[in-house]
Amino acid sequence: MKRFVPVFLAVLGLFLMTCTKPNTNNYAPVNYTVDLTLPQFSALNAPNNYVYIPNVGVRGIIVYRASFTQFNAYDRSCPYQTATSCAPIVVINAFTCSDTCKNCGSQFNLTTGSVSKGPSNYPMTAYQTTFDGVSLVRITN
Repeated sequence: MKRFVPVFLAVLGLFLMTCTKPNTNNYAPVNYTVDLTLPQFSALNAPNNYVYIPNVGVRGIIVYRASFTQFNAYDRSCPYQTATSCAPIVVINAFTCSDTCKNCGSQFNLTTGSVSKGPSNYPMTAYQTTFDGVSLVRITN
């Protein structure tokens, strides 16, 4: 039993050393309402479309309409890079977006926000969305 404790502690220490902390630079308070009747949000009137909302969140927000009732909102700051580095995340196609930084290039799934191509180990920063069923989508955190 006495041999087991030091070995266990050594293995636990190695495990904890390999864990990384999430990037805490990707946080800003958000309370924003999208009105689907406004021209700048008309792309969101059909599923699999998106819009960029500048000056909200850390680096702006991508709002993606996944279905007729489901909207996803993600911060455009890359969770791998700091909030002040590189360009904001951009949409590549209806299901993928990418950090355009030449040192990162991480890609993310717009449906889930999860990483589809590294080096990022963290998903995109997601915001809560509430759809009133008619024309208003509220984005908060």
